Amino acid sequence: DGAEDLVGLHVDFDRTVAGSGTAAHNDIGINLDVNSASLGTSSVIGMDIDVVGATSGTSTATGLTVNVGSADTNYAALLNGGNVGIGTSAPTAPLHVLDSGTGDTLIIESSDAGASAAPNILFTRSSSSPDVGDQLGEINFFGKNDAGGSHNYIRFLSQIDATAGSKADGTEAAKLFIQASHQGTLRSFLSLEGHPSGGGNENGRDIDTRIYGDTDSTLLYVNAGTDKVGIGLSGPKTKLTVEGAFTLKEQADADADTAAYGQLW
Repeated sequence: DGAEDLVGLHVDFDRTVAGSGTAAHNDIGINLDVNSASLGTSSVIGMDIDVVGATSGTSTATGLTVNVGSADTNYAALLNGGNVGIGTSAPTAPLHVLDSGTGDTLIIESSDAGASAAPNILFTRSSSSPDVGDQLGEINFFGKNDAGGSHNYIRFLSQIDATAGSKADGTEAAKLFIQASHQGTLRSFLSLEGHPSGGGNENGRDIDTRIYGDTDSTLLYVNAGTDKVGIGLSGPKTKLTVEGAFTLKEQADADADTAAYGQLW
């Protein structure tokens, strides 16, 4: 009944001689090489780990523990040539996480106590030939509809602005679109644009804001360069310029008689 450690396979490999010092060499604890020429329907598995913990008492079952350190460069794992599935045996992306619960599926945590930003998520488009209009990445929110089909309900889309100069060093400009499904189709409801227009200017820059209507491309236009607002036009002449008639409603029946109640030209 005393405590004991049982080991099914123990590999202890120590290179005690440094060798020539400059010669390239590899130290490999276990080298597993599987090549299969099986015909028909078959599965080739390099290593199958099956761990079952005790059904009584307090136990922790861990499929794989990796500790790496002391080298100039340390990698806990290098996975190449296939998809990785967590919670699924048929991953359809380089990393596919499937969880049947309703809690947190992914947690990114930083224990840093300093004032620097952390944790960080970095999306990188590392193309060596960037061009204006190139998309930089998307975040999509999918869900089912009542027919059981998968539908893209929300999308955050980023791209290099399509204007010339948007990819040039020192004058880079980008767009961020927030899209939502409207009558079954994703539509852009808000766009933040470095050039020529934008939707947010807390740094006090010459970045304009444009809100589109169904048929009016300048339903509302805020010209940050001139500090003027236009309704129905992109070049307001005064603090507020309206292109088209508008109504100042003074009483309940004003809509029926705009000539008598506050219509200005």
